[in-house]
Amino acid sequence: FTKSLGNCLAYERVRVNESKYRALFEESRDAVFISSSQGRLLDMNAAGAKMLGYTPKEIRGVSIPQSIYEDESDWMRYQGVIERIGHVQDYEHVLRRRDGKLLYVLETSSVVHDETGDIIAYRGIMRNVTEHRQLQQQLSQSQRMDSLGLLAGGVAHDFNNLLTGMLGFTALIQSHIQDDDTLLEYLSTVEES
Repeated sequence: FTKSLGNCLAYERVRVNESKYRALFEESRDAVFISSSQGRLLDMNAAGAKMLGYTPKEIRGVSIPQSIYEDESDWMRYQGVIERIGHVQDYEHVLRRRDGKLLYVLETSSVVHDETGDIIAYRGIMRNVTEHRQLQQQLSQSQRMDSLGLLAGGVAHDFNNLLTGMLGFTALIQSHIQDDDTLLEYLSTVEES
């Protein structure tokens, strides 16, 4: 009886732990996923499926390199890094939603080994940073425009200083020339220009 009771308690602990981890997986606001090492999504929570424009059922089995990556060669680079190091942290991807819109995501994940040590899967979390990335680009563009405005203002100021000198010297020369109509006409043209 004691052994049977012990097995029931152990089973109940496993069931409670599994339930807690499943709730963490499903309730996360970030994308939580498990994929095969060949690039098939084995499981993804609802937040991840929604981020990519799928339902949780539709996302299972989707080919990551062909359906989700903007550029399949990025998948190959990522795969090389994660398999060489065993994990990635804040690895940036450019992904494509089902509707074609681009997403910028940061991924933190690790490899899963089988009993022989072969890599069989990747599991991790992805955070959508598209809005943050767009704000960074807008800030950068604004800073470039500010710099360009300062440069243009400085050039205009320097050019204005040169023109002021030219106009002053033109007026000075005109006051000293009174008989030569041709020279006065030339100086008038310089002044008007």
